[in-house]
Amino acid sequence: MSFDLPAEVLLGEDCNRQFKADIRNGDSLAAEMAVFANTNGGDILIGVADDGSLPGLSRDDVTRINQLIGNTASQLVRSPLTVQTKNVALPNGQVAIVLSVPKGIDKPYFDRNGIIWLKAGADKRRVNSKEELRRLFQLSGQFHADELTTRAGIDRLDKLRFRDFLRDVHNRDFPDDSSHLIRLLQNMNLATDEGVLNLAGVLLFAEQPELIKPQFVVKAICYPGNEIHSTDYVDTEDFAGALPKIFSDAQAFVMRKPVEELDLVEVKPAALKSGGAIGSAIGGAMDMTDRQKEIISIIRDNSKISYRAVASMLEINESAVIKHLNALKHKGVLKRIGGTRGHWEVLKMDDEGNLEEP
Repeated sequence: MSFDLPAEVLLGEDCNRQFKADIRNGDSLAAEMAVFANTNGGDILIGVADDGSLPGLSRDDVTRINQLIGNTASQLVRSPLTVQTKNVALPNGQVAIVLSVPKGIDKPYFDRNGIIWLKAGADKRRVNSKEELRRLFQLSGQFHADELTTRAGIDRLDKLRFRDFLRDVHNRDFPDDSSHLIRLLQNMNLATDEGVLNLAGVLLFAEQPELIKPQFVVKAICYPGNEIHSTDYVDTEDFAGALPKIFSDAQAFVMRKPVEELDLVEVKPAALKSGGAIGSAIGGAMDMTDRQKEIISIIRDNSKISYRAVASMLEINESAVIKHLNALKHKGVLKRIGGTRGHWEVLKMDDEGNLEEP
């Protein structure tokens, strides 16, 4: 396999390419190998100066460095690495060595001093946080975030929810005693070997998981327009509980009608026929286009119809249907009950397109 050294040198150093005029220290070389193995692999070009010039190496230097590379890869990096080298002849009669370090499959890799190195652009840095260390173990398949241990015992399990899950998904009964329950949870990777719920067990089946892991909640805010404000918002809500509940509640928040001034003053439908400025302004807002009346007619026939199906029936774009639905919700003509499995509710209207009194 050919290697175009001048072209590679012209590109300069980056996260996949490092220049070394010479190497004499095994510990320094081990750090360079470990940093490439901990990221996506790369090449160390030995005999190439930092400025991109090509002083090269003598024949004796090549022999010495190749021996140093072998010793370093097998003895000074943990776990040992399998690297490849290629000698490239230079115009000045010297030689450059291309040392290729593969992406590691047993991350993280340490140097002899137990230091884990990561790439930071063309340079390297030490791993200084537990979070980075966890991420390295997770990327290598040795550690999974949902298997993190917690302090929640089996007594924190929502037994009714777990019973329903076993019945509906696995068609089996809830265990009769605690030892069988713990063994079942462990087999499903929901509990640790010590018999406590892991993170997956807490988030899926614990009672009030937000009290055990307060960081796993969703905070939703609806802002007017497209700008995020510090104090000006139209709706906000916090969602907590098991993951399926958080998902459905957050989805319902996105789907429901935005709160506008009419809703904030709690104007009842009867007020739409009242006189004065308020009655006139609200009555004007109730005017619907012919297209919107068509959509209302379709929804009356099928309250669970999706916006995609409406678009198909009317032969218009889905984005246009969404725009009309939002306009109808803003006018108070249409109301969404529930999330994706919910339904539409059309408020009663007379023939002129005004809300009728209840």
